[in-house]
Amino acid sequence: NNINIKWQNSHFFDILYVEELDMGELRHGRTCVFNINYHIVWSTKYRRKVLNTDIERRLKEILIDVGKQKGFEIAEIEVGTKDHVHVFVSAVPKISISYIAKMMKGISGRLLLKEFPHLDYILLNLYLKGLKISIIVIKILKQK
Repeated sequence: NNINIKWQNSHFFDILYVEELDMGELRHGRTCVFNINYHIVWSTKYRRKVLNTDIERRLKEILIDVGKQKGFEIAEIEVGTKDHVHVFVSAVPKISISYIAKMMKGISGRLLLKEFPHLDYILLNLYLKGLKISIIVIKILKQK
């Protein structure tokens, strides 16, 4: 397979273009065919290294539950250097990226502060207000 990958940088987000996809990887809605993926990154407030192993495990559980409840799929979750979170999300076109990010950050932050009270003494809010979004756009070139 010859796959061409290109990044387009913007002030608010990056767009990753992948120019080959097997038709079997597409999702079918009632009125559309799609494969929408986002790479979302956010960090803890003041980049404090508070995401230890126990918090990371619980964070992953919470994010997967949030995805199931809100109608999007989380493919991968990674915590980097105990101070930021990478999430790879797949969603249907009707769910906006801002809604996905708001649900993941809001619900997980609230539950983690509630379940790990020592975090409340370190940080009043668990996460910074901003986030980094990469949108993965896939152009279909190959059909079976």
